[in-house]
Amino acid sequence: MTDADKFSWSGIPYGISDLKVNADSRYSIESSHSLLRGEQVVCCINGCEEVLPKRRRGQSPYYCSKHGISVSTKPTYIYRNAKRNFIVGQNMLTQLSKVESWRLGFETSEDAVSWNVFVGLYVLGGLAEAFRQLTGEIPREEPELYLWGNRIDAELTQCKKLGKVRADLEPDLKIKTEPDIMLRVPGQAIVLIEAKFGSPNGTMAGKKGRFGSVTEFLNRYKPKDVAADPLNRSWISEQQDEKILEQLCRNAIFAQWLASQCDQPFVINLVRRKAQNDQELFRQHLSGDEVQFHVRNWEDLYGLPVIQGERASVLRTYFENKTLNLAPAFDLR
Repeated sequence: MTDADKFSWSGIPYGISDLKVNADSRYSIESSHSLLRGEQVVCCINGCEEVLPKRRRGQSPYYCSKHGISVSTKPTYIYRNAKRNFIVGQNMLTQLSKVESWRLGFETSEDAVSWNVFVGLYVLGGLAEAFRQLTGEIPREEPELYLWGNRIDAELTQCKKLGKVRADLEPDLKIKTEPDIMLRVPGQAIVLIEAKFGSPNGTMAGKKGRFGSVTEFLNRYKPKDVAADPLNRSWISEQQDEKILEQLCRNAIFAQWLASQCDQPFVINLVRRKAQNDQELFRQHLSGDEVQFHVRNWEDLYGLPVIQGERASVLRTYFENKTLNLAPAFDLR
């Protein structure tokens, strides 16, 4: 048995084939077929008429007795059992080191999408194809995979080098940088992937409590010793907080620090095809080619030969059925 064999496939989360027709537009009083019942809502699953109290911040949610989900008028749903949001390696989830793990049961969870797609690719032996699609480079060997600093293998050990970089750059931060996804081909490249599903890239707006001023932020995230600075600090210093893409800046600095002597550092912003593309904006944050940056789409991964193969039926169906706010998540036309 290989390490990948320990990550077994599971069922598909609720998606477009399971929902009531036009469910995404029916949690509104303006809808002619509204699923609102005063201060209550009808379950979004097709054929289910169970009525639940509206989900409210600070209150314990109510779950559909048949389907185990809490429904919000956002509209979205949340699983009582977060494992139902995962199609592969459910048995390994309890071993993860992960901040904000309470979000994993959300329909909108980008962490769940990241796990399902990349652990799925790991099980299928498709990480090399993904690496080539994301970076434009041909890997010398099958890449190593890390999610949130966890090496994806039978042991799920933490990346020690990431821990050291955090200790050097963020010794006083309560919430430390946690790269969504990392691919590493030793002696060739390290790729940090900032994965987005329904939310935009994070900016400095509202982050003074965490990072201080822009100057303090830049002083904290310094370039690696005797290496070219990947950030255009003079340009960044002149921008409004709302325009400074701090998550991607941190990824660029961490990629440089994590790269070994022969590794090319990459930062990839992985977004849906319909999402805002920040490629040109973030290129202005960068200085030179010390760190390679690309914006890529989830839909590009769906088109990989490995996902279109026979063994990938679960992952392929996941892409096709996945919803975001009860509407189709991906443009797969």
